[in-house]
Amino acid sequence: LRLDLSDLQSVRDAAKQFLQMKLPLHILINNAGLMMGTRTSPPSNSKFEMMMAANHLGHFLLANLLFSHLTSTASKTKDTARIIHVTSSTYHLAGPIDLQDLMADGSNRTYTLFGQYAMTKLANILTTRQLYYQHTSSSFIQSYAVHPGLVRTEVTKNM
Repeated sequence: LRLDLSDLQSVRDAAKQFLQMKLPLHILINNAGLMMGTRTSPPSNSKFEMMMAANHLGHFLLANLLFSHLTSTASKTKDTARIIHVTSSTYHLAGPIDLQDLMADGSNRTYTLFGQYAMTKLANILTTRQLYYQHTSSSFIQSYAVHPGLVRTEVTKNM
């Protein structure tokens, strides 16, 4: 499947293609992440800022589009489905989340590389918590946020 998490149409298309395959889905690991030294829009020319789109909004949409399929698979197999968000300990640099300025467009806060990256990771954690609280009564879905520790990746190649 082709999937560009910074392009919400690409996310919709990938989810649709996956669902058409009629494969079971037991676990969804939202692990993509990038850091951008300057405020950038995705190539899709969406109104979203690149880091927020790729690190959070794409994952959020994908999880929502596949959620009922995760639940259905878990119900059929009498097992638990899992949604895992790979996050970062840098989330604490975000401060309180600013829902009015998630894109750091300058209306409420200034774009900084670590500030925006931290905000995307905080958004992942808050989504994980919300999924947990919404579905604790259901034994079919579990939601986790994990910090992988220090791992050498190319996340900083755009700094």
